[in-house]
Amino acid sequence: SKGQTLPRVLADVLNMPVLVPELKEGSSMGAALCAAVGSGSFNSFNEAVAAMVHWERELVPHPDRVEAYQALYEQWLKLAPQVYGPEAIGEV
Repeated sequence: SKGQTLPRVLADVLNMPVLVPELKEGSSMGAALCAAVGSGSFNSFNEAVAAMVHWERELVPHPDRVEAYQALYEQWLKLAPQVYGPEAIGEV
């Protein structure tokens, strides 16, 4: 996807860095990686990815947003069983 919002939210929600690839067409890159390995151009997917996938930027979590998302998640954990039933979220 070409959007910038989802990677930013992922970094903050997961509280971990997110790498944004230069190439925005993930399906075509996946097909190219498979073709490169299948044709013998690379010995492994790890080797193909190292050579073919390039990163545009790394988004690091923003501490204030991480804290805000964590607070929202804790609220959800309390409310979800009331809305969806006690088995809705399983064990956390």
